[in-house]
Amino acid sequence: MYEFRNAAGLSKATVIMLYLLAAASIVAAVSTGAMALLLSSIRSGTVVSEAAARAADQREEGVSIVFFLVFFAAIITYLFWINRASKNAHAISGDNMTITPGWAVGWHFVPFASLVKPFHAVVEIWKVSANPNDPESVLWPETLLRSWWALWLIANIGANISFRMVGSPDLGLSVTGEWIDVVSSVACAGTSILQARIVGAIQSAQVDGGRLVEVFA
Repeated sequence: MYEFRNAAGLSKATVIMLYLLAAASIVAAVSTGAMALLLSSIRSGTVVSEAAARAADQREEGVSIVFFLVFFAAIITYLFWINRASKNAHAISGDNMTITPGWAVGWHFVPFASLVKPFHAVVEIWKVSANPNDPESVLWPETLLRSWWALWLIANIGANISFRMVGSPDLGLSVTGEWIDVVSSVACAGTSILQARIVGAIQSAQVDGGRLVEVFA
């Protein structure tokens, strides 16, 4: 049996980190887009000075370092939060749930299952938080949650594809990879913003008896 603990502080930290990740993602998208344009110019025959090329590389490197620091900090904070949110949901429902707090975290690291199970974990937490006695009666906000998860998948799959293309000896392939990375970064910003809304809504529901969750339904 799990013990309920108000996760207000952890929720606030998670929301802040997610908004910081959204901001870092937008900066990354702009920087990567500028690099894609530069490479396209080189490919079309435009002469670019060594100093300009070096400055672009240094900018990209700096932006990437900051982005990944914020990304990992946000992910770690979120995983701590979802573990606590799941424990709270178990506590208020009398442990009547299918996904344990450990697996609410663990499914993120299981190949293929990570494409769907973390989404299912959040949906279950949302429904139980809204109505612990009858979660299946909850009209959960499908547009919000499905949009969040769709953008999450686009961001991660896009980043995986672009990683294999950027830096290729084939300049055309590398440029395409840069543009895919731009799309991935924009999707990351979008999913982070929606994720912050979800965290805040679940926290409010668990503390206030589900009343605020109905606003999103």
